[in-house]
Amino acid sequence: MALTDVIDGRKIMARHLTAMPVRAGAMQRKPIVVAIDFGTTHSGYAFQTRANFEENPTKNLTREMTLKSETTGKEMPAIVVIQESIRYLKNHLAEIHTDKLLLSLEPEAASLFCRYLPFARETNEKSASLVTVGVGDQYMILDVGGGTVDITVHEVQRNEETEDITLREMFKANGGDWGGLKVDEAFADLLQDILGPDVMEALQFSYRDDFMEFMDMFEIIKRKVAPDMDSRETMNVPLSFVQTYKELNNVELEDERRIRRKYNGKITVSKNKMRFDPEILKGLFTETVDQICALVSEYFDQIREYNIGTILMVGGFSESKMLQDKVRSTFPSKRLIIPEEAGLCVLKGAVLYGHNPSMITARVSKFTYGIGAYKQFEPALDPPEKRAIRDKIVLCKDSFSVHARAGQEFQVDEMVGENEYVADGKDATELQIDVYTTPHRHPRFIDDEDSKKIGEMRVPVSRNLSGGQETMKVQFVFGDTELKVVAWDKDNGQKIKDARFEFLK
Repeated sequence: MALTDVIDGRKIMARHLTAMPVRAGAMQRKPIVVAIDFGTTHSGYAFQTRANFEENPTKNLTREMTLKSETTGKEMPAIVVIQESIRYLKNHLAEIHTDKLLLSLEPEAASLFCRYLPFARETNEKSASLVTVGVGDQYMILDVGGGTVDITVHEVQRNEETEDITLREMFKANGGDWGGLKVDEAFADLLQDILGPDVMEALQFSYRDDFMEFMDMFEIIKRKVAPDMDSRETMNVPLSFVQTYKELNNVELEDERRIRRKYNGKITVSKNKMRFDPEILKGLFTETVDQICALVSEYFDQIREYNIGTILMVGGFSESKMLQDKVRSTFPSKRLIIPEEAGLCVLKGAVLYGHNPSMITARVSKFTYGIGAYKQFEPALDPPEKRAIRDKIVLCKDSFSVHARAGQEFQVDEMVGENEYVADGKDATELQIDVYTTPHRHPRFIDDEDSKKIGEMRVPVSRNLSGGQETMKVQFVFGDTELKVVAWDKDNGQKIKDARFEFLK
């Protein structure tokens, strides 16, 4: 449904007012908080009682890791779901009461947990020392998991009235799909080069359990690979690999001269064992760690005005010595902090966030948000197919009416842009407004290539005493981990219940 920024008899003008705060902290003081992390390769949960949080925020942060699975939907006193983007996850937990559900952003959760530690560990090539990040410091969080890279900049602040330490988000970027799984893909490509595509296809189709077990063995070896690694690693080859190779190639795998000739002894097969030279294993990391550091360097160039002297590495793949060494050598002037169990910082930090969401004071919009609207048609700029006539006025349809721009900072629960609307049709019971996002700061149309519909704003409507429809004032609420809307009846000023934003399912 397109809305308009000009009067056309049914929908009324949009205008921007000064932002207003909305009460926050609905999750505070729950007796227990449970965090659920739906990871790319594994899922996990952690929990903590309020009593333990108040005694010592890092006390008894119990955690469990499980294989990735669907949630049971059982109700808990408070649930914090960790997310990478504002667009996902909530529909998976539909059976949990929404007043007990909160979404937590991964870099924020990791950063919060590290703020509660009495110290963090700074590492260099030869030694480690204990450091802390103080009020006013700005630092980059490099969150590298199995599937993706996220880059965020935080500033440590202190509330002058309460003396509480809080975090302000200053910059946020999605670094793309350059997580630890890329190394797994590189190993799978290497394995296909060794065995051949026909054998690989047969193994993945007919002996999938054996294939996955072999990949699990590589996962153990992957965690051991380091720049100073100088010994070979051995993997047990399943019998199905050996038999399938002989059936399709008419030669024993360990007798295959092509493998010896191509890899010059750096990969050998003997008695159902495959041995890899350390340089072969290190090479599996090269493209991934190079790409990650190139992305970090690119974003450092974009935010030169910030005084960032520290990189905080979190996420499962941040524990890789190969990645740590590459980051350290690429950014020698930056202080590198890697918490113990860096892969669990997100999970534990999400629990702390659930106990006290007010620890985050401001966030930066990752995307530009807006709605479809009609604007004045400009023949020199607008394509002819966008031309539309409304009440004898020539307009341009499908224009992207911006409500928040990518890179714009919002205080938590900040309401932005008051608009007044009247629903189409005399029988309408609900106002429905399509909401779009784009990574561009100055989009033109909602159907541009990078624009996406992410959901609908829905506001119940009623009839006023004169028989007409009510005029509603509607505002978007930014700065939280979820996009929200609030609405009022223009005539009586009463808040309209059940005004909501629904993501696409």
